[in-house]
Amino acid sequence: WSFGTSDFSIELWVKASDEGFLIYQGDSGVSYTEHVFHLKTLGSGLLRFMLAYDGSPNCILSEGSIFDGSWHHVVIVRRSLIFYMFVDGDEQADTLDIGSYTMKDTGANLWMGGLSVGDAGKMLTGSLDEVRIHKGYALTEGEITQNDQRGLDGFESNTTTGLVAYWSFNNKEA
Repeated sequence: WSFGTSDFSIELWVKASDEGFLIYQGDSGVSYTEHVFHLKTLGSGLLRFMLAYDGSPNCILSEGSIFDGSWHHVVIVRRSLIFYMFVDGDEQADTLDIGSYTMKDTGANLWMGGLSVGDAGKMLTGSLDEVRIHKGYALTEGEITQNDQRGLDGFESNTTTGLVAYWSFNNKEA
């Protein structure tokens, strides 16, 4: 996923009850000297989006726990080089401004629902659904709210929204 310095959005539905990786991509392992990004649940139930490069992990945290037995719509947006997190349509207070850092194409696999590399092997205790990646396009707050209230059918225009990947995982069924 060579995002470069372009806008993009990653959105998904999650129901979780313990710490684990939702999405992970990086050069190798979990070394912060590598080019890594991930979205994971922490033991507290908070969500963390992390972008690590050149030895520096940079994070956004959600405002509240998602360990409540419900499905949650989570969106990470990079718009004009600033990262934002939305949970259930609400923009979280944290943002991440990384300047003109270029997200490199590591050639590494994109992991979903866990990571089985070294001591980082933490599988998600829960379920993922409707994982979508929009490249070259930052979803607006209105689009995030709309997507929070409906699912996609896989036929959305990728020329308008930059939708380049969509995994439905059987419509939020555990």
